[in-house]
Amino acid sequence: MWTSGKLYENTSIPKNRHSDCYACGPCGRRLLHELEEGTCPLFPQDIVFPEDTQKPSQPGRATQEPVLIPVPIGNSNTATTPAVSKPKTVQNSSYGSQSTSRKVALAQAEKGNWYASIVSEVEGYRSRPYFDNKGIAIGNGWNIGQQSRKRNTELAFGIEMDGVSTEALLPYSGVQNPTSLPNVAITPEQSSKAVELMREQYEAPMRKLVPSWSQLKRNEQDALVYHAYKVGAGGAAKYTSMLAALKTYAANPSEENKLKVAGTFTYKYTINGTVYQDARSALYLGALFTSPEAYTYLLGTTKAPADFGKVAQLSGQKIDTSKPAEDQIQDDYGKAKEVLISRGIPYTVILQAAPQATAPAPTKPRVRNNAIVFWGI
Repeated sequence: MWTSGKLYENTSIPKNRHSDCYACGPCGRRLLHELEEGTCPLFPQDIVFPEDTQKPSQPGRATQEPVLIPVPIGNSNTATTPAVSKPKTVQNSSYGSQSTSRKVALAQAEKGNWYASIVSEVEGYRSRPYFDNKGIAIGNGWNIGQQSRKRNTELAFGIEMDGVSTEALLPYSGVQNPTSLPNVAITPEQSSKAVELMREQYEAPMRKLVPSWSQLKRNEQDALVYHAYKVGAGGAAKYTSMLAALKTYAANPSEENKLKVAGTFTYKYTINGTVYQDARSALYLGALFTSPEAYTYLLGTTKAPADFGKVAQLSGQKIDTSKPAEDQIQDDYGKAKEVLISRGIPYTVILQAAPQATAPAPTKPRVRNNAIVFWGI
């Protein structure tokens, strides 16, 4: 059974949400539950709702006054204290059709800003810092530990973060193995702004890696920019199979060659010793590179294109296109990370070797009548 832990009041929450924030007893997850949900996606037992919420009474649900409970962070024995300035949202959940991240993804897709859309959809939105694979992150994957203090200062200034929060965040710049989390929060608008401000630092190296960049469509470019956002500029340079496929696609922009590029968005990670395929990211990126319609089908706004089955197979997903895609997407990697993040447990993620372009097989000479004959020349 969940323990309802009242963390702080938040009067700006929409009416269809609770007026209080609760913590999950088993995992320490801080989450504003939709009135129609009432469960934690990780521990789907009933929540105990206090009497002062607007939750309709339901059979079998007990009610009680909220109890203040500590939320553990990492190995710390101290509880997290409420923020001094109340954030506009406290959502620390990543996915879901009604989530903030999905709403932002839909809004950006309508504008044709595929980069901002897919970052919001795949990374998810978290208003508060969390342990990432290296360092801490906030918002839509803004990793403080992977950025310099100067760059984090620029980003904080660019999103108009208040001075107190900025000062709390900056000491985590460049810190790869933090043991605590700063007590700050950012809004969805600030998070989206940070994503836009970081675009150039990931697009610039992709333009250098892909000589045919200007020939690519906007959705194709945006998929590649998010790819660099995920693995870093250095990591993107190691995807030689992708770069080779892009070269072939530029020379012959056929649907077959496009699908070959889409199939190179593959990500294999080791989390604390266990290997996972990030099939969800591969599906979304492959779909976006293939066509905006394939991507918006995943968002639930359009029908699946006729060739979507081929796109899904590239990421190892089995999708029945007569049904919405969301509930069919396999995401073992995301679920494993979600458990660790929600429990506030630092973890180590190692990106396995990027797919390499296959080198031509060496030509084997054949001796005939004392003469060497090279086949294939």
